[in-house]
Amino acid sequence: MYDRAKAAVEALGDGKDATMNAYINAFLKWLVHDTDELPPRPPKPEVGGGNPRGDG
Repeated sequence: MYDRAKAAVEALGDGKDATMNAYINAFLKWLVHDTDELPPRPPKPEVGGGNPRGDG
């Protein structure tokens, strides 16, 4: 699952905001009500494409 999450974050773009740490921090800011905006989510992979599901 970690590898899939890392690939999903990287698919959002490049630069310092496209890291697992930055994404998790953005989610935590939403969780503790520092913001009302959830971090972006990449598009769902097409059937038969993308990363295979598994435990990571």
